[in-house]
Amino acid sequence: MFNMKNDIEMKKTLIFAASAAVALIACNKEEISSPQENLVYREFKAVIAEGTSTKVSFGEPDAGKIPAYFDNGDEIALTDGTTTYKATVVKKEGTETTLGGDMATDFTPTEAYYPYSSYDQSTKKQTVPGRQYADTVAVLLKSIEIADDMITFSAADTKAAMVHFSLTGDVELREVRLHINNSNASVDRNPKYTISYTSQYDSSPVQLSESPFDVYFAVDAAEAGTDNFLALEIKINNVAEADSSIFRRKISSVDLSEGKFVDMPVIDLKKEQIVSDAKIWKFGSANDGDCGWSAEQAGGSIDGSTYENYALVTMASVALKDTDTAAGVDYKFQTNIRYTEGFTVNCGTYRYMAIMSDMKHIVRDNVDGQINIEVPEGADVTRGNITFDTSMLGGYNGGGSNKWAGVKATNIENVEVLYFDMLTKFSRDNGYVNTLTSHTFTSNFTFKVADLKVSNVPDGSSVENPQYKVYWIGFFHRLSDINEMIAATEAAEGVSDETLTE
Repeated sequence: MFNMKNDIEMKKTLIFAASAAVALIACNKEEISSPQENLVYREFKAVIAEGTSTKVSFGEPDAGKIPAYFDNGDEIALTDGTTTYKATVVKKEGTETTLGGDMATDFTPTEAYYPYSSYDQSTKKQTVPGRQYADTVAVLLKSIEIADDMITFSAADTKAAMVHFSLTGDVELREVRLHINNSNASVDRNPKYTISYTSQYDSSPVQLSESPFDVYFAVDAAEAGTDNFLALEIKINNVAEADSSIFRRKISSVDLSEGKFVDMPVIDLKKEQIVSDAKIWKFGSANDGDCGWSAEQAGGSIDGSTYENYALVTMASVALKDTDTAAGVDYKFQTNIRYTEGFTVNCGTYRYMAIMSDMKHIVRDNVDGQINIEVPEGADVTRGNITFDTSMLGGYNGGGSNKWAGVKATNIENVEVLYFDMLTKFSRDNGYVNTLTSHTFTSNFTFKVADLKVSNVPDGSSVENPQYKVYWIGFFHRLSDINEMIAATEAAEGVSDETLTE
């Protein structure tokens, strides 16, 4: 065990991996001989070679490394290359340690690995474990000599980097998980984090205070590489439901190559800030009318007073040209809606931005052979685009028109909920929205609903300006909160689950 003393003072924190670690531990358990075998309790002595320490320095390059030693309860894998058994540190006397565990009487270990969860017998490899502890550093040990019942350990060759978070606040931590996206490319829909490490405190939650609470993650440097975006997922007691998380992420990339130490900004987790930054606009005469949103194009409009639970947006004709052929006239329709005031929201707490509307049915689902607006016979319809855009982040996912994270059906005819994931990367400026603190959006928070084309309209015929409904727009903590909002809107409209089907 690598204990951090002197230079680094740490509180006890339990860290264990995401799915990869669970699979690894399960794999090792399957490889242990079955209970039907004649197993007996056996003990071994263990020492750590003099001078063994972590391969990751803390702070500046010459700040020194941390010496290694075992603690009672540490679990170690003993293997002969075919069978693996678990031994536990049962007694520590100075530099000599006693390991004990049940195993076959004729078993002779040829190699030993610490911690137990780091060794996968199916691959015969030792990797940085997912299960880690805050008062230790998960840099691995491997036997360098086994003589009779004496095992000598030294640092394994596994290459690692270290990530340090300092957490302050007034909440109780239940779980902390580090996600690493080692690609600088835009993410289409959901964050595609390729590595995860998890820290759990379910049995003994950690109460945060003004004094920083330190959490360290060892990372497989060979897998991570040099260009990484890190997101810290946090579960908190007495603030959110058990299945919900908040996220905090620095918007610039970090280097996690071998030996690197990444010191992340202090993250303050105050209950008041976590729960107070939601922003939801409800449209219609029974709510807040047009909610301060405006229609962008001349000839377009937003009507928030005629209908109780939604505003009706009329799209403007932004292009009208006479063609030189007998085919007819081409129309192009567009009306963006924009919130005309600045506002603040913490997108790490309220991860999903969603809109309930039939705009997708009107604009995106209009293709040849599937016409959702009335057009003269013989005319052609080309579907348009829906782009979520802000002045700070540019077009969503490279300006893509339909890069929402998902679509939720409703029981109101043709109405759906499009939701966008604020943890994904945007195309311009900072790339990622800030989640370390509440983010202030300017007065250019816009849905671009554009480029719906009706072409080859016969001379003498016309096309009515298409219209779409907007029930609400808002930021939500979790997807189930969106479901609750949908149900409330359906109830207000008098629509039950039996009225329509998805």
